[in-house]
Amino acid sequence: LGAGQITGTPTAGGTTGFTLQVKDSAGETATGVFMIIVASPLQITSPAVLPAGAAHAPYHYNLMAAGGEPPYSWEITAGSLPPGLTMADNTISGIPTADGKYSFSARVTDSAGGSESGTFSVTIAPGLTITSTSPLPAAAVGTQYSQALAALAGAPPYEWSVASGAVPSGLSL
Repeated sequence: LGAGQITGTPTAGGTTGFTLQVKDSAGETATGVFMIIVASPLQITSPAVLPAGAAHAPYHYNLMAAGGEPPYSWEITAGSLPPGLTMADNTISGIPTADGKYSFSARVTDSAGGSESGTFSVTIAPGLTITSTSPLPAAAVGTQYSQALAALAGAPPYEWSVASGAVPSGLSL
């Protein structure tokens, strides 16, 4: 029984096909077609700093990995997501309820049991809020009235409207 051997350390992942030939001392040859699949190491491909979000606005981001043996499973191993966000599989989503900068660590595990961990941060900007306080200054029947309203954060320019009820008769927004 004659033995050959392929040795070394793969330098790139992928599938490689090739034909081997063996020749004996009498000059007879035989060929065979072979393929080697070289698995790339599991790695997290998402950036360490995730896209920013805003308080009280929907947020959605998919953590990404490559290599290893899909499918992958994800879990948070340290720290926490912003309040109001959850992670299901690789998807971080929800409506953040507080602004601030949050850090957490997550681990991805492939179906072959390989794992990779990463540390991430996400900044949640303050959400749009009305900074004018109630009650507004008093008005008098028959007297001109004007009162500026103020809002903070969000994405100006702002568009104001009456969400419920009505401003007093004779006034408009």
